[in-house]
Amino acid sequence: MSTRAARDAGLHRISSLTRWIAAGAIVMAGALSAIAARALPGKKASATPAGATDPGQPPSSIGQDTAGQSSADPGSANLGSGGLVPPTQPPASGRGHGRAAVASGSS
Repeated sequence: MSTRAARDAGLHRISSLTRWIAAGAIVMAGALSAIAARALPGKKASATPAGATDPGQPPSSIGQDTAGQSSADPGSANLGSGGLVPPTQPPASGRGHGRAAVASGSS
């Protein structure tokens, strides 16, 4: 057998071995995930995601308490309902306020 044919045969064997190892790794990962899924069952998903309202219910507005009256402080809204609460004041711009720019990296 010539050196060229020996080299080609060796490359073919290594290529086949690589394919078998890749396929085996995929099968092992699938088997491991199936074992983990059986050993550690997930939680049951709820019918409506957190913060979502029932389509039959009217949407509640932010800043109202449970009696339907407007609350003076939007931060005192029912946070357990999963709704978003607006900030008490808008965020300030970082430019022109005398703050030094922060540079990451070496000094």
